[in-house]
Order: sequence, then structure tokens, then C-alpha cells
Amino acid sequence: MNSRLRKSREFDLITSLFSKSRAPSFDLGIGDDAAVFSPPSNQSLVLSIDTSVEGRHFPAGFPPEFIAKRALGSALSDIAAMGAQPHHFTIALTLPEFDTVWCERFSTGLYDLAEQFNISLVGGDTTKGPLTISIQVHGLVDKGNYLTRSSASPADLIFVSGCLGDAHAGLLLALEGKELTEPYQQALFESFASPTPQIALGMAVNGLASSALDVSDGLLADLEHLCCASGLSAELELSAVPLSDDLLKYRDYDFAMQAALNGGDDYQLLITASSDKRQRLLELGFIEIGAMLADEGSVLSAKLNGESVALPEKRGFDHFE
Repeated sequence: MNSRLRKSREFDLITSLFSKSRAPSFDLGIGDDAAVFSPPSNQSLVLSIDTSVEGRHFPAGFPPEFIAKRALGSALSDIAAMGAQPHHFTIALTLPEFDTVWCERFSTGLYDLAEQFNISLVGGDTTKGPLTISIQVHGLVDKGNYLTRSSASPADLIFVSGCLGDAHAGLLLALEGKELTEPYQQALFESFASPTPQIALGMAVNGLASSALDVSDGLLADLEHLCCASGLSAELELSAVPLSDDLLKYRDYDFAMQAALNGGDDYQLLITASSDKRQRLLELGFIEIGAMLADEGSVLSAKLNGESVALPEKRGFDHFE
């Protein structure tokens, strides 16, 4: 009897923590076996799912509000890369033990980011096991008008939406576990702990970019993904890769460049576009960092101030390494 009451209280608490949002456009929202949604006839539904595992995607003992923001932010970033508007999401939460305070903090972080992008939680599941969070985000885009990573063309220019490498430095600071006494340390930590999905920019370049994806595994790895999908090669100008002042305060230039090329978790947009779109993209804040090449070998090459340089063999985050 006591066991049943305890489980009932846990279910009631989870319901209260994760039923805050309302989905007025839904035929049936959270609280039933499944949600029901009828998208407008002139729009396509864009779906993405991301899984985060303790010790793999974030350090053990990481603050729960930041775990939530990272999990939702990474899923939203995929929607941004498709040029879509996020609409709602579902969550599967696996917990080693039920902890009321932990769940309250996780819920706070989750809804902070959800409210920022005006999206509703419409369903989910909870169970016991190693700490794991899976979030599926659904977005909407005008019928057939979405971005892909497979549609770059030879001679397209390559652009990125912001500085790279900060999140990797933020992860190292989190792993060190030391007090963050300097503003640049706090900024780097927040780049990892609370990523900002580039939703507005993704929608803005829908119609300008020829291809797009988000930088989640590292610039080199993700550009290689784009090259393989498009059947092309690419050449980077390393001197154009944007590095923040915060990152350069943390370590030297060589570290900063390696973090930008291979660190991952930046969730900036990596796009290609024809040269006639260049000025508009620069006005939107994008930085030109290279060009696509007609070579079908999906080869990455690089120059530094116009001189050819070798790229590292290890490229980005490997989920199974």
C-alpha cells in the first residue's frame, strides 16, 4: 500500500512539473496516451530527435537546469538547420532515482527555453535507469520549403553564423569543476551549458542558403557530412574561422582553432550559398569561411592566409568512440 501511494505521489509530481505548457492548436494535448495534431494543409511537419546521456554528452552531476537546456537546445538546433519554426516537443526522461528537487530544477530549465521559443510540451514518458534524456521536436515550414544538407553546388560559398569553439572550452571548465571567477569563463561555460539554437537565422536563410546543417559534432566533421551528402568537396580559409575574445583569453590561438575545428556543441548554422547571396548573408551576421569544390571525393582542404595547410586527421565528436 505504501509503495502504491509513493508511486502515485511521484506520478502526480511529474504531472505537475511537466504539464505547465498549453497547446491550443492541438486536437488533443498532454495527459492522454498520445497527443493529436493536425498541421495546416499548406505546411510540412519537420521532426527531429536528440538523446543526451550522462557521462557522454554532459558531465556526471551537471546541474539539472542546464541538462534540460542542452537537451532541448540541441534538438531545436536541428529544426533551425532545416529553416523551420519549432512548434512542440515530447520528452522521454530516464532517472536513476526519483529526486523531487532535481526534477523541479530540470523542469525550470526546460520551460525557460521552451517559453523563449514559444513551443509546447505535448507528451512524454519517464522510467528508471541511467540518466538519459531524449527530446523530439516538431516544427513547421511552408510546404516543401525546407533546407537540406544535400543540395550544395560547386562554387557555393561556405558561411557560419557565429563563433566556434566556445562550447568545447566551456565543457573543459565544467569538467575542471573550479569556481568561475572571470567573466570570460562564465561566458564559455554558458556556451556549453545553455546553447542558443539559431531559429531566427535558420528561418531567415530559408530561400537564401543552398544547403545547411548545425555545428554539433565540430566544424570539420559537420562540413564533411555536408560534403558527403552533396557529393562535393570543400576548402576552408582558417584565418576566417571566427574565434571569440573569450576563447582566446582562455587558451592560446592554436588551442582555440582546434576547439573551433573539432570541439563541437556550438550549435551555430553552417550553410552554403551562391555568391550573389553573399552580401545579404553578411548583413545577417554570417561569416564567410570557404567555398565548395566540384571534386566528388568529399575531400576537405584548408588554407591559412592563402597558404595550403594540413588539417587534423581526427575530426569532431564520435558518438561511439
